[in-house]
Amino acid sequence: MTSMMNLQSTIRVQTLQEQRKHAARLKQRWRDGETADALAAIAEIGGATVHKSVAIELAYEEYCHRKAAGEDIQSSEFAGKFPELLYSLKRQIGIHQFLSERGVTQADSLPEWPEAGDEVAGFLLKEELGRGAFGRVFLAHELKLRERTVVVKVARQGHRADLFGGV
Repeated sequence: MTSMMNLQSTIRVQTLQEQRKHAARLKQRWRDGETADALAAIAEIGGATVHKSVAIELAYEEYCHRKAAGEDIQSSEFAGKFPELLYSLKRQIGIHQFLSERGVTQADSLPEWPEAGDEVAGFLLKEELGRGAFGRVFLAHELKLRERTVVVKVARQGHRADLFGGV
């Protein structure tokens, strides 16, 4: 039973990684001048099977493109186009508005997110398990304790890693 659960987890993560790669290509096309359309992008990637974090990322990217183009866009109305993402997307847009009001307008001004393969605070990040507005969760090895397998959450604010517990 455990090996079946591990297999399902591996398949899910591979699919998530593929979805993120495809979303990154679509977002680059939008940056190159193609009209941003998150609903069409979500449908292209897999519709209802698209991971929530990928769908939010695409919707938020469309919102940013439309705002940058000078469109008077109401966040509630925009988020309403994505009922299954409504709460999370409204929260993401709220963070965007909060930062914009304080002069943080470019993601370039924030530190890069760590990636699988990076070492953060004594943990070797092996595989990304999930992400949100404030952090990312990784399967990792704690290097000081015989490479014990753990789950960590990292945030951009620094090199701090929160240990959730051993696996």
